[in-house]
Amino acid sequence: MQKLIYLCVLLCFFAFQILAKNNREPDSPRGTYKFSLQAIQDTVRAALFKANTEIKLLSDQGIIEAIAQLYFQDYLHKIASYNLHMPQTVDLIESYKTDLVNAFVLKEFKNRYPRLIFDNSKWMFNSVGGIYANMIILYISLDEYIVLWGTTLKADNKFSGYYSYMNEFDVMVRGTMESHDVDAPGHASVIYRPIIQDGIETHTVDTSNLIPKNVRSYNLDAHTYMVSYAQGNILKAFFPGAIMPGIFVNQDWGGLSAHITQSTKAFLKAKKKSKKNKKIISVNYRPIYITDNFKTHMIRDKNKK
Repeated sequence: MQKLIYLCVLLCFFAFQILAKNNREPDSPRGTYKFSLQAIQDTVRAALFKANTEIKLLSDQGIIEAIAQLYFQDYLHKIASYNLHMPQTVDLIESYKTDLVNAFVLKEFKNRYPRLIFDNSKWMFNSVGGIYANMIILYISLDEYIVLWGTTLKADNKFSGYYSYMNEFDVMVRGTMESHDVDAPGHASVIYRPIIQDGIETHTVDTSNLIPKNVRSYNLDAHTYMVSYAQGNILKAFFPGAIMPGIFVNQDWGGLSAHITQSTKAFLKAKKKSKKNKKIISVNYRPIYITDNFKTHMIRDKNKK
């Protein structure tokens, strides 16, 4: 029954792919897009400034390791419960920094666009172009999407995919992406990083652009994340980006269901006309909550002494 349902969904999107047309130029001011590349870059830049300021403060105070241990204690306890010897874990501090930065990015988008951004979306795996990466949806419509996408593992020689109907920008949040366009002169590659230019900290954010009908290979360092912003025919993009891998590559029915469910929720969120800005309750802000609670208790302990 479940496979029959997904087959019906597949056929529906196949029909959409054939019938839907995209008559807008990428990032065109004549379009009716809700966002622009400049708006996405400005939001990411502001979020990274706040996140990196917080990380520097925690490092200077010497409490970032303790917070990271607190943040992952349940996970570490789970691992220890079924292993005689504790397996080697990744750098907990770097992992915590990654989660904290991602939380600041999501929060900044939510603060700037409270009626459009869906901050209760669940993290899920996205399988496309030979990579199995983490992804969370912030916004989606018929002609735009914003997702926070990346991986904590290194990924080499991955394929971008071919999209003749969509223009995609990847605004770097963490880590490093090395990109090689098929039509690059001399087969040159480009390295993209957030906030860093020629090894010097700046206020810029490197942005990669996969233009329509172009393809590329790319490498990602560990803990590399980016905000992917796309303009074009999103229904067509959903077909190779979620449905095809879920059915014909890994048969991850749970992952495909998550993509459909979270995309639908984000789409409906953007359509609501509510003027109320609800209090932040999303579990996606847990890294920020952990930090604030730790600092609050530390201050209380000092006052008691």
